[in-house]
Parts: sequence; structure tokens; C-alpha cells
Amino acid sequence: MIKQFDKTNLKNVRTDINAILATYAKKNGIELSIGNISFTSGTFTSKINAKVIGAQTPADHVLTSVLAAHNLKTVGADGRVMTKYNTRGKLYPFVYSHGGKSYKCSLSTAKIYFA
Repeated sequence: MIKQFDKTNLKNVRTDINAILATYAKKNGIELSIGNISFTSGTFTSKINAKVIGAQTPADHVLTSVLAAHNLKTVGADGRVMTKYNTRGKLYPFVYSHGGKSYKCSLSTAKIYFA
């Protein structure tokens, strides 16, 4: 039983909510996840992110457009996967994953890995 909210028990709450959302999402063919949580000792708030499977989000559209403009691929030769383009990132706007970790890089580095 939770008597007050703190970082530790909210991790467990997030895990439980994501499990419930995953069951519902699988049944209805959508993707659901819980967003950032803000809390006090007595309450917490969060938003739920939902996406139709296969639908392109605005962030996905930006990434696709930028990759096309620079003739870059989504997957590099060594298994690196381009995951995001940060429009506010002046020096390192590209985000990719490799080996289970996320990295950010510049356009010149992206051209090396994803050309």
C-alpha cells in the first residue's frame, strides 16, 4: 500500500501502468506508453502517449524529411539506427542508437555513418 509518492514507488507504479497499457494496446492494435510523471507526496500527474501502429508522428516526418534532404539512410552499415532529429539541437541534431545505447551526432558524422 502506498502512503505517499516518491521516486522509488513511482517507478513501480509506472511499470504497473505500462503493463496495463500494453495489454490494452495489444488488444486494440495501438501503441500506448506513460509520459513524464510530476508528483507531490499526495498526488502525481502524467500523460498517456498513444499512436496507431504504423502511423507517422510529426517527429517521424521531420526525421524522414531531413534524411531525404541529405541522402541519408535510416540504418547504417554497422547496424546503427537513426531514431530522431532534434530540431533544436544546433551542434548535434541527429540521434541514433547502437548497441542498446543512444548517441547524438552532427550532420558531418551522420553523413559518415548513414551515407
